Amino acid sequence: MSTREDAPTTINLLVVDDDVVDRMQIRRILNKSPQSYAIYEATTYEEGLSLFKQHHFHCVLVDYLLPDRDGKELVQALRQIDEFVPIIVITGHGSEELVCEIMRLGASDYIVKSKIDEDMLPKNIEYTIRQSDSRRKIQMLSTFPEYAPIPIWEISPSGQITYANRVAQQILRDIPEPVWNHPLFEDLPRTFPIFRQTNKWEFSREVRFGKHVFLEFIVYVPANDVLRIYAIDISEQKKLEEQLTYRALHDPLTGLPNRNALMQHISQYLERARRDASFHFALLFLDLDRFKIVNDSLGHLFGDKILMDVAQRLKENISEKDILSRFGGDEFIILTQYEHDATEVVRLAEKILRVFDQPFFVLKERIYTPISIGIALSSSRYESPEELLRDADIAMYRAKTLGGNQFMIFGKDMHRHTVERFQTENELRQAIQQNNIRIVLQPIIQLATEDIVGFEILARWTHPIRGPISPATFIGIAEESGLIAALGEWVFIQALQTIRAWQDRWNSKRPIRLNINISNRQFRDDRFIEFLIHNIQQFQIDTRRFILALELTESAVMEDAETSKLILSALKGLGTEIHIDDFGTGYSSLTYLKKLPIDVLKIDRSFIISMIDSKEDYEIIRAIISMAHNLEKRVTAEGVEREIQAKTLLKLGCDFAQGYFFYPPMSPKSVEEVLIQHEMLRPSKHISSG
Repeated sequence: MSTREDAPTTINLLVVDDDVVDRMQIRRILNKSPQSYAIYEATTYEEGLSLFKQHHFHCVLVDYLLPDRDGKELVQALRQIDEFVPIIVITGHGSEELVCEIMRLGASDYIVKSKIDEDMLPKNIEYTIRQSDSRRKIQMLSTFPEYAPIPIWEISPSGQITYANRVAQQILRDIPEPVWNHPLFEDLPRTFPIFRQTNKWEFSREVRFGKHVFLEFIVYVPANDVLRIYAIDISEQKKLEEQLTYRALHDPLTGLPNRNALMQHISQYLERARRDASFHFALLFLDLDRFKIVNDSLGHLFGDKILMDVAQRLKENISEKDILSRFGGDEFIILTQYEHDATEVVRLAEKILRVFDQPFFVLKERIYTPISIGIALSSSRYESPEELLRDADIAMYRAKTLGGNQFMIFGKDMHRHTVERFQTENELRQAIQQNNIRIVLQPIIQLATEDIVGFEILARWTHPIRGPISPATFIGIAEESGLIAALGEWVFIQALQTIRAWQDRWNSKRPIRLNINISNRQFRDDRFIEFLIHNIQQFQIDTRRFILALELTESAVMEDAETSKLILSALKGLGTEIHIDDFGTGYSSLTYLKKLPIDVLKIDRSFIISMIDSKEDYEIIRAIISMAHNLEKRVTAEGVEREIQAKTLLKLGCDFAQGYFFYPPMSPKSVEEVLIQHEMLRPSKHISSG
């Protein structure tokens, strides 16, 4: 085999693995690396050995299990051909016995399949190539050590330096003898008896000297009864390893300890609490209440800046002994110690809440991000970090469901509440599967004429034992559990079936709209959008008589406005209308919404409820209606419950309204009766002729 260069422009790599998925993964990872690779593949022992004899390789990856012979046999065969070629064995697991066997047979390194990733695989390959080159250089330089670029010493059993090449003399000048107390040579005297009594005449180790780290290869020369030490400076490599270790335990955005580091800290605290009954600590689980709206509306770069500011604000308001971690997303964890009772923990939680009453300023925007805090206190009942995190998370969720911007300390009743929630989730799944959900329709009124112009379709669930379940409860559970897709598909089909039944039986006096809510999660699901388009085409709705209106939140369409524009245009092409629900609660602007194919803005009910008593909310409603009309959009007000609200909205020029002041949600049969009573439906010619 030819001599390798220190840094090959292209690394020739042989991969011997019969699993096509493993080979594809390796190729995908290395293709993303800045280093160029020429990858050769073999699936058996014989193919791998044949390719190795035909080509020059810088490194070889060998699967431990091959179909014709064991990978370890291939390692032995390759090592007989080339003593120095780097060989990395890929294993399904990393047991100590297996690792020892692999390394004894001549492998340079090993990788566990489940831990192969884009960061480590190229570095493993680079590291083994460097190690191989170092060993090759040592062998080559052993014939002319005097001019070797690495330090070389020979030391006698008494600690006398019997030889030092030029580089070694430059590194160490005037060193007292014996040399065993020097960092580069300490602990070496005890090796002489071992070398003399065994056949093992060499070993390697890492030592630190000043700011440098050396990899020492120590060889016993029996003829002279001396140790020959070759030292390679690996300081840069160790610095890289330390950086990788840091990255593995720290969040790249905020620099805080990450989930992995946090779990280690909690385990240490739990162990200390088990040994010392006087040691108490608490875990505070923090979650930003409105961060999703910020992220969806203003973008992830804006959101990242908020998260960095949040981390900084938290660091400034905890003690040096407290441990702050970014757990993930907009979740942060604080580990804090306390003396006898939880008073100190409560004070810390109250302090954090006050701190987050103050806004953040990002790109001249004033952003408020209140926070919910769940607290779990250390207790002998906790066996693992996961249990402590679970209870703090439950307490945080309770604080959030009670309105947010507050803290809760975990109690046993919270765990019961969570169990009940999981039970409700399972029962909701069964209700969807067994068609035990029903739909109701709430009329939408044209304010100027008081005519019914459409209906919003709503889902209702009556539990066989607990009776009616609030939509706010089961829709929230559906969103969090992922059931919203199944529920949304069911409601959508029910709506289309209702429209189709009316279309077949009745003629309408004017077009009637049926509004269907599409959640943010559904709108971002490509499969759900395909489902919508397929079924709208399948049911062949006559849009001159019955119009399907899709209600989306502004945060859903603004998260990726360009993609949203394409999706909305496709849906509009099928004859649907696009309505923006809960308008006014996000961060989007009417000017930008003009670029999207939107028909109607629905003012959020929170503004309608307070519009009579709040001048600010009144002005917001007036501005929305005025600007929407200027942009040729129509406006619907939801949650109208009082006559004065309806009259005020009419005076402001609002187009449509819905709410209990006009009609409550009704069954499809009741809606049909109302429409017939108002002479909005009459039998179609097809039915009357029968």
